[in-house]
Amino acid sequence: MCDPDNEISYLFGSWGAVDKAEAIREIESGERGYTLQLQDGSRAPIDTVGTGSSKRLCAYANGAEVLSLDDAPQISA
Repeated sequence: MCDPDNEISYLFGSWGAVDKAEAIREIESGERGYTLQLQDGSRAPIDTVGTGSSKRLCAYANGAEVLSLDDAPQISA
């Protein structure tokens, strides 16, 4: 889910929902990992980029290509 600035504010999955700050904390601590399912059915791990309050979530595919989740489709309720 994107906030008004078009940045990811929540991740949703069969496990429920987690806000951006919690997802960043879980990823960076190694407590939990998240993936993004790509169109071909493969999964790309979600990681964090940036520092301090400018941290964002992104997904890496093919070992080098960076997919910014800021551009991910918005989910409508």
